[in-house]
Amino acid sequence: YDLLGRLGHSPPEQEAFLTRIVIGVPPDRARQTWEQGCPTSWLNPDAPPFFILHGDIDTFVSARQAEAFADRLRAVSGQPVVYAELPGAQHMWEALPSVRTAATVAAVDRFLSHLHRQYSNRSASAPGR
Repeated sequence: YDLLGRLGHSPPEQEAFLTRIVIGVPPDRARQTWEQGCPTSWLNPDAPPFFILHGDIDTFVSARQAEAFADRLRAVSGQPVVYAELPGAQHMWEALPSVRTAATVAAVDRFLSHLHRQYSNRSASAPGR
């Protein structure tokens, strides 16, 4: 959520990993690249609806950072922002098929279906329809 540590709660090894494996250069040599890849840099009133799912034992991106991101997004967005913390889930917990993954897919489907129903209802009641 915050590659540059502005939300706090970043593990000390995160910047080294991102520099070495993901971005290729440290933030002090490529600040704009890091900014562009940082979700917190894109928070604005035009943000779409969000359903943030995060593991409570994620050791790469802390749940506190995810929660702070959700709070900041709610503060600027007029769209729904849902935050769900999954007990016992680590980073990339959804990468392998499991009962938890299936339940998560079902929850995301319900969220998206709800948004679609709202959109359809607004469209159907719009003037000129």
